[in-house]
Amino acid sequence: MGTKVFFTKVLARAMAEDRHAQKLQGKQLYVTNEESCYHFSATEHTSVSENVPCLTGHHEEADTRIFFYAQHAAQEGHSSILIRSSDTDVEVLAP
Repeated sequence: MGTKVFFTKVLARAMAEDRHAQKLQGKQLYVTNEESCYHFSATEHTSVSENVPCLTGHHEEADTRIFFYAQHAAQEGHSSILIRSSDTDVEVLAP
């Protein structure tokens, strides 16, 4: 198991714990782990996690996955999306 995969598994497990609910309050966090994507949010004192099947994909590189997620955000009603990256590939792919 590579470092990136290990880190995202640890992050996903940690964010599902109720002790992180305050950090998630008013926010939405999406974590991709291999081919799965999880959405984390919080109610008053409880972390909420759910699998997001529509964001499951076979994008190996983050530079293409970013735009897949941006499209999902637009479909969810977000009118403004900011992508920051120092990766030249992302800058070339962005319109």
